Amino acid sequence: MEKDFIIIKASWETHRERNYDSFAENQLTYSYYNSLITFLQEQGLTTRKILSINEKANDNTCIKKSDLKEEGYLLFKKKYIDKWVDLIFDGKRQPTDIKYLEKSLEKIRNQ
Repeated sequence: MEKDFIIIKASWETHRERNYDSFAENQLTYSYYNSLITFLQEQGLTTRKILSINEKANDNTCIKKSDLKEEGYLLFKKKYIDKWVDLIFDGKRQPTDIKYLEKSLEKIRNQ
């Protein structure tokens, strides 16, 4: 049996040491976690409910390999999630803009 592991965890981003005020960046992190998890759940890519409808991401929010079905895991493995997050932090996408994720999932499903 494959060992389970944490793929991403909010506190890994929000607790990094920085030499500037990171409040806005941390809020952006929580926002993209909310959008990402909602997307994964709505697309049926999770094995369990990671966040409920009214629940918001916090430092304890994480996604484990066991939380994802194969297509969900492939979004991480093929670096689509990393690219989407980079677009957000580069100011090219809003955290609620999931078009890139939708297109990436379509690529995976059409392979």
